[in-house]
Amino acid sequence: MLRRERNDTAMKALQYLLIVVIIVAGVVGVICAMEYLPIEQEILPRWITEWLPPLGSASAGWLIFAVIAVIVVAALAVAAVHRAIDRRNPTA
Repeated sequence: MLRRERNDTAMKALQYLLIVVIIVAGVVGVICAMEYLPIEQEILPRWITEWLPPLGSASAGWLIFAVIAVIVVAALAVAAVHRAIDRRNPTA
């Protein structure tokens, strides 16, 4: 019984970690969107955006793809972990 509780605690910790990953990827995505929007003024300070690649480069495309992929995969993983926890403890 104690082992099952430890496994449930570990799965809940993994779920919370994945939620943090989603939030961080979302923040990076918002930073990318704010920097790459075609507007005249700069919204973000230079010290935040100096690590972003230029918009037309392949690196920018890979960064945008990575942000979207991380958000989607982490969200699916959170859902899968949640279903696994519910299957193990249907009454909890």
